[in-house]
Amino acid sequence: MVDAGEDAGMLAARMRGEAAWFRLLAAAARLELALKYNPGWHLQPRVPAGNPGGGRWTDGGTGSGAMGQDKAPVLQGSADRKRSIIKDAPAVFEVEANSEANGSKPIYELHEMNEVFERAVDILKEASAQDADHRLVMAIVCMETSHGYYDRLHPRPKTVLPMNVHVSYWLGFGWSREDLQVPATNIRAGVTLLKRISERVKEPTIAKVATLYNNLSAEQVSDYGLVFRKYMKKSRGGICRKISFGKILVFSLIGSVLISIYIAYIALDHNPQSSYCVSREGFDCRFGVGFGFIYDLVSKSDFVEWGSLFLLVLSWFFASFSILFIVSSMVLCLVRYFLRHT
Repeated sequence: MVDAGEDAGMLAARMRGEAAWFRLLAAAARLELALKYNPGWHLQPRVPAGNPGGGRWTDGGTGSGAMGQDKAPVLQGSADRKRSIIKDAPAVFEVEANSEANGSKPIYELHEMNEVFERAVDILKEASAQDADHRLVMAIVCMETSHGYYDRLHPRPKTVLPMNVHVSYWLGFGWSREDLQVPATNIRAGVTLLKRISERVKEPTIAKVATLYNNLSAEQVSDYGLVFRKYMKKSRGGICRKISFGKILVFSLIGSVLISIYIAYIALDHNPQSSYCVSREGFDCRFGVGFGFIYDLVSKSDFVEWGSLFLLVLSWFFASFSILFIVSSMVLCLVRYFLRHT
């Protein structure tokens, strides 16, 4: 009887699991249809909470703003906009296009520091709970964590990752610093801000919503907004590349070229021994099989032969490039590990 009871319990658990799986597949099918026939569903305005029909889709009328209310006030100042978001009050935020905005990625950007994959479960869960576009949330997390990773070295930063929520600015929501340091709560806060901003933007676009997420007082699309739009386009909804050694490669190449130039300068200064020892005088060099033959070629005459000089510089270039690339990669991995676990 005990075995039969256990078998019955396992069967019931399996049936519940399969039922949950079928419900998930049905939800995915509904989402696929929604994206097929209304790809801009996440930007379609809704009736704000607290009003009749709150949460339902609205066409927004003509010129009525993103909130779908003709009488919704147009707010420009940061304080008024913040009050509207915190109280979830009807409003329209106008953001104009900006032809002078620069969409180039900053030099300090490190794709290796993004936390999209680590936070994917929380992102999908919260985006679904708030009817927000998970791709938009992923792109914000990717951009903020790959740009603001240095904040982890600060004991009390003004903003908290992964969604870079400003602690004191959004204090009206009741979020404490300790709350926002919990990734799930931080993502919930960021999704709330994204959703409420997108509901209020007049003629919303990805660049406009991102601009206001970064600076609520903005009246024109900013550099941040344009960079974010590229994230959405290039990364297929914000999925960042996990590892990129592009900057390490460039650094290693530049360093190798500089070292090779320095070695060539020493060799042309009729001091071939220093080409290996990197020392002008008084340093006893001993060579193995590696670069010794080049040293012999150079030291046999009073002048440096061009063929020997070429071999010398080429050897140093490849040696220094290999060392710089390997060491830089290891240092980057160690820094990333340290920042992630502090």
